[in-house]
Amino acid sequence: MISHDFLEVPGIRYWHLSGEVDLDESIEAFVAVRAAGGLAADMTRPVVFDMRKTDMARFTGEDMRRYSARLKALGFGETGSLAAYVVSNDTNFGMMRMSATYFELSGVRKQENTIVTLDISEAAEWVIARAGIATEHQDAVRRFLLRVPGEESCETT
Repeated sequence: MISHDFLEVPGIRYWHLSGEVDLDESIEAFVAVRAAGGLAADMTRPVVFDMRKTDMARFTGEDMRRYSARLKALGFGETGSLAAYVVSNDTNFGMMRMSATYFELSGVRKQENTIVTLDISEAAEWVIARAGIATEHQDAVRRFLLRVPGEESCETT
């Protein structure tokens, strides 16, 4: 399952992935959010992928290479955009680090603009610092990212 929330001010996109995630399903979700328009569709906005409730171990490096090439072909290449991937274990950590390499090679996102972590708090602080979130919005970002997915939903798309 894939769900998307958006914190309008300061413009943080949040994707929650759980259960068995299909790579095609994720692309369809990205396309749907982009097609809906508005600030949430702005792919230059910082994004947090909360992947703690899914297992990436079933995917191969070749799967991720094809996935990144497909993202680029569909116009999701924003090399300057920030992305934080929050995972649940070392296997998923390794898969997402490898994916970050493919994303850079495909022109989707530079590795310097990517963090993979086991800690949602670390992801929140990284996004706040790297995106230059104004002091008055930092607590809202923390609350938004640290909540239980599905609760206290901000603008949901």
